[in-house]
Amino acid sequence: MIRIFNIKEERTILIDEKSSMVTFYDNNWNEENPHLVIELKGFHFSHHAMTCEDCGAFQKAFGTKSTDWFIDYPEKTKRLDLSNFGKTMDENHMVFRISEFDYGTKMKLNIDSDTVESLGEKLNIHLDREDYEGCCKIRDKINAISS
Repeated sequence: MIRIFNIKEERTILIDEKSSMVTFYDNNWNEENPHLVIELKGFHFSHHAMTCEDCGAFQKAFGTKSTDWFIDYPEKTKRLDLSNFGKTMDENHMVFRISEFDYGTKMKLNIDSDTVESLGEKLNIHLDREDYEGCCKIRDKINAISS
């Protein structure tokens, strides 16, 4: 079972990856852009999100700086990076296809690979450059991850 969840907002989305209507790819090995792909055949996620509070909250998180969304899939739990939403290959995206042979939603979800240690190193670099705005953003992310 794939579980997308947000503990702070008490939101949970469950997807049965063993269903013939679901295809799941773990591209966490991609160092430049670790991500997951979920294909939901015969399912319009955006339309569903209009009536489902949990799915609606997840969809609204795309393009925000939220670090509160996680994905739990067989033997792994990862934090999602929903900060960018667009059409390029390195951004999160959601595509709905409708045709005679292919109907459904395909989601590409980026994994946030930052750790407190790696962010601490980035923070020191920004301090050396006296980039205090960048320091504040990194500090906020460290606080979000740590809490």
